[in-house]
Amino acid sequence: MTADTALNLQPILQPILEVIGLAIAGIITAYVPKAIAAFEARTGLQLTAQQKDTIRGAVQTAAGEVETLIDQKALAVANVKISDPAIQAKAQAAISAVPSAMSALGMTPAGVAKMIVGAVDTGSRTVAPTA
Repeated sequence: MTADTALNLQPILQPILEVIGLAIAGIITAYVPKAIAAFEARTGLQLTAQQKDTIRGAVQTAAGEVETLIDQKALAVANVKISDPAIQAKAQAAISAVPSAMSALGMTPAGVAKMIVGAVDTGSRTVAPTA
């Protein structure tokens, strides 16, 4: 097969890779409480219930804001990616909400962006294909 006749698998692989990425991000979101517990065990420091709730709340708030942008057609479901500037801005805002807890956990904007993307409900916002 020459370069001219090679199969272009990108249209097939792209949606699959995005679903895998979202599944991984969802798993990461589920493990935020475990990450907090591991941090506490490793450092001997105890985050208050308020700090824990603030971390979880910051991620959920950012995800809700992204969902609102989707509903307002200001952001396409296809753009709900870790690298999207809107997602990165939401991740930075989440970190800024509790900077000491986030930095103690080693959370970066990219890591928080993964959690946000994983928490966004894109399934109910995607138009079903017509038959």
